[in-house]
Amino acid sequence: SSNDEKKANLDDLWEQEKAMGITTNPYTVFTNEDVAAWHTSVNDAIAERQKAYDAELERQKQNEEKRKEFAAAAQGFVDHLDSRTKEIDGLSGEPSELIESIKSTYDEGKPEQEKLSGLSSMQEEMGKMGIMENRHTPYTLPILQVNNDNLARHVRNRISSLEQEGSLKKEYNEKSRKLVDWIDATLPSIRSEFDNTLEGARAVKDKWTTYKTTDRSQRGLDRIHLETLYQNIQENQKASGRPEFVPEDDLKLENVSAKWDQMTAEEKKWEDELNAELSRQEKLFMQVKHFHSEADELEKDASKHEAFLAEEDNISSLDESRIKLMRMDVFDEDFENSSQRLNALKSRGDKIKNLNYHNASELDDRISGLENKLNSIKESAATKREALKGENDAQEKKEALRVDFANKTKDYDEFVRNVKVELDDKNFGTTLEAVEQTAAKLDESDKSYTDASNEKKAACQAASDELSNNGITDNSHTDKTMDDMNKLDEDLKSAIENRRTAYNAELERQKDHDADRKAWAEKAQAFVDYLAEQRAAIKAVDGTPEEKATKVKEIFKEGAEAQSKLEELNEMNTAMRGKGIYSNSYTPHTMLALQKRLTQHLNAVNNTLSFFDDEKEFLQREQENEKEWQKKQEVEQRRLDFEFKCKNLIMYLDSIQDTLTDPINVTSVQAVEDLQKDFDATLAQLNGDKKNEYDAILAELDALKGLDVDASCEVTTAKWDQANANAEARKQQLADALAKQQENDALCKQFADKAQNADSWLQKTSAALENASGDLEAQLQSLRDMNMDEGRAILAELNSLAEQLAAADVRSNPHTEFNAPSLRARVNEVEAGQKSKQALLEKEILSKKHSTASPEQIEEFKEVFAHFDKNHTNSLNKLEFKSCLQSLGEDPTDDQMESLMTELADDVDGSQQIGFEKFLSYMIKITSDTTTENEISAAFRDLAQDKDFITADDLRRSGMPNEKIDYLLSEMPAFEGVEGGYDYQKWAQAAFSR
Repeated sequence: SSNDEKKANLDDLWEQEKAMGITTNPYTVFTNEDVAAWHTSVNDAIAERQKAYDAELERQKQNEEKRKEFAAAAQGFVDHLDSRTKEIDGLSGEPSELIESIKSTYDEGKPEQEKLSGLSSMQEEMGKMGIMENRHTPYTLPILQVNNDNLARHVRNRISSLEQEGSLKKEYNEKSRKLVDWIDATLPSIRSEFDNTLEGARAVKDKWTTYKTTDRSQRGLDRIHLETLYQNIQENQKASGRPEFVPEDDLKLENVSAKWDQMTAEEKKWEDELNAELSRQEKLFMQVKHFHSEADELEKDASKHEAFLAEEDNISSLDESRIKLMRMDVFDEDFENSSQRLNALKSRGDKIKNLNYHNASELDDRISGLENKLNSIKESAATKREALKGENDAQEKKEALRVDFANKTKDYDEFVRNVKVELDDKNFGTTLEAVEQTAAKLDESDKSYTDASNEKKAACQAASDELSNNGITDNSHTDKTMDDMNKLDEDLKSAIENRRTAYNAELERQKDHDADRKAWAEKAQAFVDYLAEQRAAIKAVDGTPEEKATKVKEIFKEGAEAQSKLEELNEMNTAMRGKGIYSNSYTPHTMLALQKRLTQHLNAVNNTLSFFDDEKEFLQREQENEKEWQKKQEVEQRRLDFEFKCKNLIMYLDSIQDTLTDPINVTSVQAVEDLQKDFDATLAQLNGDKKNEYDAILAELDALKGLDVDASCEVTTAKWDQANANAEARKQQLADALAKQQENDALCKQFADKAQNADSWLQKTSAALENASGDLEAQLQSLRDMNMDEGRAILAELNSLAEQLAAADVRSNPHTEFNAPSLRARVNEVEAGQKSKQALLEKEILSKKHSTASPEQIEEFKEVFAHFDKNHTNSLNKLEFKSCLQSLGEDPTDDQMESLMTELADDVDGSQQIGFEKFLSYMIKITSDTTTENEISAAFRDLAQDKDFITADDLRRSGMPNEKIDYLLSEMPAFEGVEGGYDYQKWAQAAFSR
């Protein structure tokens, strides 16, 4: 060996030195003995090493056996875990029973703990044997512990999944049962009783709106959540390999949906009935308002009728009685109009009652009261008319008596004047025989005139007595009295006597001058005949007094011819007188008589002309009286016509009052246009025919005032001005209402369009949610690509439009059946479904990618990540990532942070950002093989200065960032019995149990 060779070399050198006599060596202190000792020592060491080697070889053989034993036991343990996993996974049943079976089978991992305990003992033996590695197995005790922990985690996850399944099923059953019970309880009570009033209908409508926007809307969300929950359960069941969830028969989703659809149909039916009732009540309200308005007007007219009938009728003339009767005629027309309006009011009342008006008795009472009042007025009017008619008859009788007296006095006056004219004729004959024969005629004539005079005077006296008996003291038809008649009688008697005297004288003269009288008598007779002819001609004239006077003058020719004849007779008479003949028996005429006759003739003609003048004056006076009366009649008639026109115009203005002043209570453009048409027709009539009538009334008023008639149209003018003011106001109101309804209609159309867009978006998005296909990543990406902002934007626009419609008091939209609350609920539904499905897919994807982490751990990491993702970018910057790590018990140095950012971060717009998946991978990595629960608890105990609890001040003294402190304080449970204390041990235990 090398040791022996070196010893031999050294021995040879030592011998050479000895041979050379060298006994010392300044270059070393060692001697050959030292070399021999070394050689022995080396040989001893080699022997010792060999011995040690042999011992080590034996130990290694034992270690190898131990390694193999451990490897077999470890493999057996792993196989045991696989078998146990399969056994547990092979169990089936409903969650509660299955959980008990799993717990019973797993037995809290006691079999595994026993096996791990044996392996741990073997590990300790191996440790004592110095075994640090084992090439026969990849498993170490920590790895086996991890595998056992994986089984335990698998069991916990399975139990947790089953508990979640049970919880979800329980939640579904409870929610579906609650929804079904609510439907069963609510369905019978959806409808409300109508009290047949507008206020009641509006109250029911408000109640229904409140129900739809609160309880009903919430139940709609519950139904959506129920469908989402059912879908999640089925997806979870499918993902977990669990059997499909089958609820109780009445809680099956399709049965619940059928109940919901039934509920919706009943709600729709009820809402239609409610809207119909509200519309009916609103129409009924306007009908009743018009009814009472018309009834009020009728009451006013009835009061005016009563006031008219209550007026006292002080009548003193026929004209007054006739005027009163004419006013009664006008009254009757007004009353007939009121009766017709009452019939119209009855018809309106019947229509209102046919609409089931709740207060029909009020209408009946009003109509009954008006009927009674009008019937009473009718009776009073009949009584008043009868009284006026009686008074008019009495006045007509008095007037007839006046006319009768006037006619009789006029007849007597004409009789006396005519007789006096005849009595003035002293022509008793031209011969004695003729004169003598005239005596009998004179007797007969005197008697006839006297008898006729007495008869006519008696008739006048009788008529006068009738006037007195009837209390008549005035007579506009004559100015004659009985005194005048008595004077006429005396004048007539005097004239008869005068004629008789003249006759006797003439008879004597005729007897004395019979011889000469014949010639003269003939002339005289001729003269008389001439005068007689003229008288006859004059008597024969006719026509008006003026015409008769003209004709008489033409006949008379101022008496020139008669005067000529008389002068001739006078010459003959002078001659006869010269002869002493002063009488002529052959003629009743004497010169004097002829002169008188001529005079009488002249007087008669003049009297006739005078009579014509008197007659003319009388007729003129009578005509003037007639004209004056007629003028009064015409003026009174004009006044009555004026009042009638005023009244008719007032009635018209009152009739359009509702059209001009009724509140505009409409809900559509068409309704405003209908009102506008009515208004335009009314305005055209008001500015056309009625304006002409009003102008005519004003012109007539001026004319009546010019005739000193006390007339006024103040009420008419006030009504006219008010109607025109109302028309102007109405025009603006209708314009405003039309603008408002057009604006509302535009809003309704905008809302309908947006609602249709929302419905289309909802249908498209719901279909996309339901029909998502492909692998989990593809489904998740399709969900992320869904533009929920579009739905929220449409919903925001809808809400804005709905608020505008509500502010405009628009309660219904004819352009759509959608409403904002239901669409909001559907959008929330879809959004909730998208989030729920996205969360579920993310959870499944992450679970598959990170099989070593439980869903609960992933969820916790996600919550921590979201907590520190302050700007919601789904990524963490360096500062946020460090705060997050510190909150989880990690406190990396700046260099470590740089290394982590280099390893995990991606460049996003020039900034390093760590996405959730890389964050999750890192967290699973560090939590699966680094810090333990005990280490975390120990770290917090150090911060708490060895207390069993920690305070906010303790955490702040640690130098941790505020975000980390806030997170820990929000997650740690309170420590019982210590105010402000937090139980870090429970938090650590809970964190490591997830």
